[in-house]
Amino acid sequence: MTGKINALYRNLPIRLKILTVLYLLITVPLIVVGATSYNIASSVIEKKTVEYSHDMLSMINYRLAGLLVGLESLSNDVLSTENVYRAVARRSFSSDKILAYEQHESVVGYLEKLLIAREELRSVCIVCFNGMSFFADNNKDKQSIMEQVDIVDMLVRARETKGRPIIYIQNKPQGDSYVYLLRMIINRDEFTEAGFLIFNIDKRYLTSAFSNLQSQYLKNLAVVTDDNNVVFSSSEEAAKTFKKLTYSDNQSGYDIDKANNLLKTYVTVPSTNWRIVSYIPLPTLYLEVNELRNRIIILCGITFFCISLLGWLAARDIIKPVNALVKGMKRLQGGQVDVSVPIDRQDELGYLTEVFNKMVQDIQHLMNSIYREQITRKEAELKALQSQMNPHFLFNTLESINWMAQMQNVPEISETVSNLSSLIEAGIGRDARLITVSEEFAYIEQYVAIIKRRLEDRLEFSMDVENDILNVPIPRLLIQPIIENSVYHGIERVRRKGVIVLKAFSQEDKLVITVYDNGAGIPKEELENFRNRLAMDDDAYFKMIGKKGKSVGIENVNRRIKLFYGQSYGLQIESEEGSFTRITVTIPLLIRKDMEGFYVQGHDS
Repeated sequence: MTGKINALYRNLPIRLKILTVLYLLITVPLIVVGATSYNIASSVIEKKTVEYSHDMLSMINYRLAGLLVGLESLSNDVLSTENVYRAVARRSFSSDKILAYEQHESVVGYLEKLLIAREELRSVCIVCFNGMSFFADNNKDKQSIMEQVDIVDMLVRARETKGRPIIYIQNKPQGDSYVYLLRMIINRDEFTEAGFLIFNIDKRYLTSAFSNLQSQYLKNLAVVTDDNNVVFSSSEEAAKTFKKLTYSDNQSGYDIDKANNLLKTYVTVPSTNWRIVSYIPLPTLYLEVNELRNRIIILCGITFFCISLLGWLAARDIIKPVNALVKGMKRLQGGQVDVSVPIDRQDELGYLTEVFNKMVQDIQHLMNSIYREQITRKEAELKALQSQMNPHFLFNTLESINWMAQMQNVPEISETVSNLSSLIEAGIGRDARLITVSEEFAYIEQYVAIIKRRLEDRLEFSMDVENDILNVPIPRLLIQPIIENSVYHGIERVRRKGVIVLKAFSQEDKLVITVYDNGAGIPKEELENFRNRLAMDDDAYFKMIGKKGKSVGIENVNRRIKLFYGQSYGLQIESEEGSFTRITVTIPLLIRKDMEGFYVQGHDS
């Protein structure tokens, strides 16, 4: 899969590549930055909202605890009132109805005054175990407190706290609820239960704990019991929602209710095990975040458009000269040689255009040069054809001299003319371009025979050739110039008898030919310069052609070998002034087929 994507990318036009990379460089950072900003903002708002809600609920908890402490203090005041305590603590009432009535009215009157003074109470009831009950209502309810309460259940719940106040919730059939404060009344003299006190609490008194604390993020508030009954809430609609919620066993906390799509926060009122709960719908919670998201999207869109426009202009600026170069190359490929691409910039593309124009000019120059060279070569071939009569005339003349020497009985002249004729034939190249080692050495023997007639007994020549290499093809007249160099620059410069030793043998995949002479040798400095000239590459050698130097024939042989076989082959020279000179020729034993037509020596007849 990755390979296909890479291949598809490589085959895209440069303009699409630039735009693709540009869009990726724009889109990926925008998405990453936008998503990160959105997540960070969501997390920060959620965290701040939870902290704010928890702080507000803690404050409400503190206020509500204060209100409950006030109710507890009020219950202490009621139970410590003397006439109330005497009416509750006595075992039975007097048979005197007037006295009993006065006691009853005294307690009820106190309770009625209490209701008038304390707006947090809707009604009060004292149930005595001596058979008497006292109660007072504010007449706002259709039923009196005695008709509302479940005395038995309240008594069971009140006894659980052993004299401490307890909040009791009684749900109405219509869905609303009553809130009561229950407290057992203990006989201080006998430490026995004498009755219990019931406060019907006005829920508006409890909701005052919410006053001035509601805000955009704290609109929905409620107090719920441990069995998930709503004691009171900020609204009826919120109460329905609170009844659906579930809570963990922690004293306080928060969590996101995905089922109801809201964030809820709660704290527990320690004295009652009530929970003060608030919830925020998630759309409300993330309203500002969503606005931020929309702004980020709009900003990213504007940024993407602006950068895309700039990228398109930059890509167009880059692609335009590239397309001009491509068109110029296609025209050149189609055969049009007078191609020129206009240059209107000085950057890298301008440099490429300049180089292309120069290359076209060089191609035109080379084509013109090759054309002129072909014309010159044709003219030279015509002249060569015209001059072919000269070698034939020379051979015929030498042949006439040879017959005249034989007729006059002068064999030395006849042999010399025959040897010279063979050498001229080898130089002109009547036969194939390559000859065998045995043929090359035959020419050398004829050359040495001519030289010996001039030097007489001053020259001793010997050959040592392996039989296995006699049929190895080599360029013609490859070794003769080396022998000639040994004679003229070595043997003729000393008075002692000259010795030339020619050896030829195979070494691994190479043919090695050595020419040794005991002539004058080469001075050290001249030998070093000579070696440097032999080691030159073709470009350096041809640049210095024309400069004066010795042993031009040897340099020519060395260059012919390198051109024909490669730079790793050629000549090596060893010499010691006044002692000897040894030249070693190294060429491959096997010749590639593509080399056979490369080497040219002389003209074919």
